[in-house]
Amino acid sequence: MGKKLSLFAAMAVGAAAGAIAEGSRLNKKLLKQDETLEKVHELYILFDRWLGLRQENRSLAAYLKQRQYHSVAIYGAKEPGQRLYDELEASGITVRYMIDRNANNLNAKVEIVTPDAELLPVDAVVVTAVSCLDEIEKTLKQKLDCPVVSLEELVYEA
Repeated sequence: MGKKLSLFAAMAVGAAAGAIAEGSRLNKKLLKQDETLEKVHELYILFDRWLGLRQENRSLAAYLKQRQYHSVAIYGAKEPGQRLYDELEASGITVRYMIDRNANNLNAKVEIVTPDAELLPVDAVVVTAVSCLDEIEKTLKQKLDCPVVSLEELVYEA
């Protein structure tokens, strides 16, 4: 009887440990999904505001020109960066290059470099990865002597 009780106790402890581990894994997965959902929501709000500006015939390029930023780099080569490039391309603002940690896996109409590459001088860098702005700004300030502005700043102050 003692062996059966010990076996049962060991099985119960093993099951409890497995349940705790699985619960922890699921919790981490849910937290990551929450972070992703929050980023998507932030982008949705930002794109909505940006579209509103376009409907009012206001442009992000005008904001950049007003600050004498004629040559820029765009940090973030995914959709927000591509849309910004498209808007600036015909405006007289020169996008010299884009910066992205995944530069080797992305395509664009302009050169994409990694943050570790030699970054050519520009009047400003526009960061489209708004959720990582502080970290990105710190990295860029070590390599470039120019203002770092967020896409969010452009959209809300244009």
